[in-house]
Amino acid sequence: MTKPRNIPCQACGHNPDKKISYQHEETIRFKWKSGNLINPPGHNSRWVYREYRKKFGAAFATVGHNFTRSDNFRRITLTRVYGKGPKGGSCYPFDDDNLAQGAKPIIDYLVTEGLLRDDSPSDIERVYKQEASEDGKHYMKIRIEEFDESK
Repeated sequence: MTKPRNIPCQACGHNPDKKISYQHEETIRFKWKSGNLINPPGHNSRWVYREYRKKFGAAFATVGHNFTRSDNFRRITLTRVYGKGPKGGSCYPFDDDNLAQGAKPIIDYLVTEGLLRDDSPSDIERVYKQEASEDGKHYMKIRIEEFDESK
């Protein structure tokens, strides 16, 4: 019996055989907003988008210098770590659409900073995760991986 081979995914192009040539992860104090708050239905939300992106930029500035800039294909993994609500109650995971929509300004900021080539699927692979905080605080983790292009 032959062993099954890992082949690239037809949908997203992920190749499990590729070797990672660069990897860096940082944690920042930033509260990831739901897509419903960034782009509320029936409202002009350009101001909300700009303010959210600006707040992320200020939080990211503390660790941004630790990442290497590159024009190569990269995988970005953004993890939302959710803590307690403003009145001490529990926060909950977002649905997938709101999680991805809340990441749009973050991805756009990382593109303008040169950490990602572009936000198209041919330039980056996006992975969004979320988990409950152990200390009740809100923050996020950013991991950027680059693959060895020779394989």
